[in-house]
Amino acid sequence: MDEYEVVALAKRLNITIEDMKTMSFVSLINILLSTVEEKETKATQKDIDAVFG
Repeated sequence: MDEYEVVALAKRLNITIEDMKTMSFVSLINILLSTVEEKETKATQKDIDAVFG
């Protein structure tokens, strides 16, 4: 991840450049990481039936 990706992600979260200047890089990365939701998705029998019908 480069600095442009970090800024782009922050801007999507409405974090301003001024906000970014006042916080540490670690804090900014922690905020960005907290917005990433990791879900483990497993197919159910219903999902399988819907595909293979």
